Amino acid sequence: MSLDKVTVAKRYSKALFELLNSQNQLDDGLEKLKQIRTVFQDNPQLGTVLTDKSLAPSERQKLVQPLLDATSGTIHNLVQMVYDYNRMDANG
Repeated sequence: MSLDKVTVAKRYSKALFELLNSQNQLDDGLEKLKQIRTVFQDNPQLGTVLTDKSLAPSERQKLVQPLLDATSGTIHNLVQMVYDYNRMDANG
């Protein structure tokens, strides 16, 4: 059975909250997530480009690398996982 995006997002967000909370990193994690949101708001086509199969993987990696470089720990792992699963486009 395939889960819808909202169900998956709720599960991920709950797990992320619990992990950040257990590491006493809620405030820092929230700040990093807000910064990432701002990048996507300022660059509305970024998600589409990061999931565009016509663009070489090396080019997509160059585009996502600043997001990865700006984060560490749990948030870095989340960004990497979302990128690896080709989910950077909220509509994809």
